[in-house]
Amino acid sequence: MKNYKKTILYLSIIIFSGVVVWAFAQKSNRISESINLDLPEVVMYKNPQCTCCDRWASYLRKQGYPVSVNVSSEMISIKETNNVPLNLASCHTAFIDDYVVEGHVPVEDINRMLKERPDAVGLAAPGMPAASPGMDIKTNDSYEVRLFDKEGNSVLYATH
Repeated sequence: MKNYKKTILYLSIIIFSGVVVWAFAQKSNRISESINLDLPEVVMYKNPQCTCCDRWASYLRKQGYPVSVNVSSEMISIKETNNVPLNLASCHTAFIDDYVVEGHVPVEDINRMLKERPDAVGLAAPGMPAASPGMDIKTNDSYEVRLFDKEGNSVLYATH
């Protein structure tokens, strides 16, 4: 009888584990189903310790963008190589189509840029604005998103 109870316990654990794995797979499928295949892939580079970058990536995924996240300890080099002016730098750098997106830029600005196709390197939300996507801190402070070129010039693109 003792072995029978052990067998039942082991079978219960195996079945429970299988249900957990199945539930996780179902959740993963729902996330991937929300990806809009017409949107370009976002390739993001971030510092290993930064969690707000992961929240920005999740925010873009919820908007339908496929996002891949790359961890790098060479963020300054990535920014310099891709013409991101240091005064516009933020915690992560992303690449979408032929553009650079620096920091916590809202999806509506990304969508506008991809629609208008300006002659520019990309967009930046300099620093880490508190109310920006991924930071999500309730504040009345506004922040700017800037369009920048390879010479380091920038113009106001949007205010949030």
